Amino acid sequence: MADATTLLTKAKRIVVKVGSSLIANGDVFRHDGLAGDLSAWPAETLLISSGAVALGHRAAPDLSRESLAERQALSSIGQPLLMATWEQALGGANARSAQVLLTPDVTDDPVRRDNAKATIGMLLKSGLLPIVNENDAVATDELRYGDNDGLAAQTAKLIGADLLVLLTNVQGFFDADPTSTPNAEHWPTIPDAVMTDPAGHIPDDKSSLGTGGMRSKVEAARYAVEAGIPVIIGSGAGQRPLTAIKKGEARCSLALPKA
Repeated sequence: MADATTLLTKAKRIVVKVGSSLIANGDVFRHDGLAGDLSAWPAETLLISSGAVALGHRAAPDLSRESLAERQALSSIGQPLLMATWEQALGGANARSAQVLLTPDVTDDPVRRDNAKATIGMLLKSGLLPIVNENDAVATDELRYGDNDGLAAQTAKLIGADLLVLLTNVQGFFDADPTSTPNAEHWPTIPDAVMTDPAGHIPDDKSSLGTGGMRSKVEAARYAVEAGIPVIIGSGAGQRPLTAIKKGEARCSLALPKA
């Protein structure tokens, strides 16, 4: 059975997703944090970055997040701030990024899907880091990916990624919330029963800053492995988190496609 070290070493094209809680913390933007990993990673790498609404709310605290219009307004405020922050973080390591905004009506339409795939492929081959997000400013509740975990899984399938890495504030899958249950058991591989029915085994644990949680990550992992893409769920905090997982210095959880 493959391990995280093997997966990260052999993958030639990976999708990395980072959640709002990590963006709010800010350590991912440090040159010795995730930004340093992304700028120097040898594989073609695409980043799914949450945090636009959170940064928008920080810039415009008078706007709440209650209505769709307010969330879309906050996203439109926060998206350029998010991109500028990533560009600055990556620029310190002589890396460059590019923004790609998607909605399901793009990826569900064959022609527009092929155009998006071609654009992302050209960016990757040019050595840039595409930063993908949902186009929240125009998306509706009826026409959205649901959360960025789902967007990450669909994007990984779209570009033919070898690996999907979902980074959060815990070291993978536990049998209980490790932030509130100190003796929670860590699972190096997500159990089949949980993969089959995430809603039946994982409480609805959405982040206070974003729309995802461990359930959404496992649901995204299920989508990815059904497309033949292995998944790593781990922590994006601390120094060079991808490198730490690759070296076996940090725990993570795997979801692997069936043979």
